[in-house]
Amino acid sequence: MVHEFAVEPAALQKWESLRYFSDRFGMAQGRLISQYPKFWLRAVWDSCAEVTPLRRQQFEVTLERLRTKLIKTGRTYDAAVEWLPNAIHAHQAEPFRAILAATPCHASPILGADEVDDATALWAVPGGDKVQRTATAMATLVEPLLRMATTIRFIDQHFSGTAKHGRPLAAMLCHAFSGKTPELIEYHLNANADVTKFVEGLRKQQYHLNLPLSKSITFVRWRTIDGGENLHPRYILTNRGGLRIDYGLDEGREGETTDWNRLSETHLQERSAQFHKSATCFEFVDAWRFTSSAVEQIRDWNRT
Repeated sequence: MVHEFAVEPAALQKWESLRYFSDRFGMAQGRLISQYPKFWLRAVWDSCAEVTPLRRQQFEVTLERLRTKLIKTGRTYDAAVEWLPNAIHAHQAEPFRAILAATPCHASPILGADEVDDATALWAVPGGDKVQRTATAMATLVEPLLRMATTIRFIDQHFSGTAKHGRPLAAMLCHAFSGKTPELIEYHLNANADVTKFVEGLRKQQYHLNLPLSKSITFVRWRTIDGGENLHPRYILTNRGGLRIDYGLDEGREGETTDWNRLSETHLQERSAQFHKSATCFEFVDAWRFTSSAVEQIRDWNRT
């Protein structure tokens, strides 16, 4: 779904390069910049020290936008060695998609920043593909997204108490809770089941989801409105990006695949707004807080 690129700070010291690449990185573009080293933003800023004061203001604004397009790395960096040898060494231990260098180079996976265009091998990233309908494959697909996100909404109208729904969600939640506690995790679905049956299904999921203590997820049920939108599309919507998974968030038959597509920022915002507390796209029915030990109704969810 998304690929990590190492970008040499000096490759962005020219305004034209910074402007070009700032628009081509981000979750919606399928490319993230490795925060390598951890002071990467400062290194880019230092590399453009010779530009005019006006241009430095533009650099500052653009670099701040790039902050949301970084992915933290635990790779080691030797400050006594130049950036490119460091990146090559890091790539050998844990590969990047590619290394974007300030000077031309024709040794894969190094790409010269001035030679890259949208058709360049390793730089080109498809907007969608297919994925095996297994818990492991689907969770691996969205791992970078969930590890970075602090607000996460799963959308699948057919969630039930079965293992085929529980196992993929459990695998995804492992990534969502990795090293952090998200501000919000919600699962939105259709209120097409009797409430008693629905709650019984959630309680069955306590075995499959096996949430850590103190962690929770909110399940929100909606009903379609005559003449309005349908709840059919399946999504994962976050504050860092989103995607549509065509067939659903549940496991399928052995060997079965489903298509997936990344969402543009505009599409992401439009879909996210439909499942907000103040939304009127669907009729709110009820909300339930799910923990490892309890399933409790949240009676004021749509008013808080």
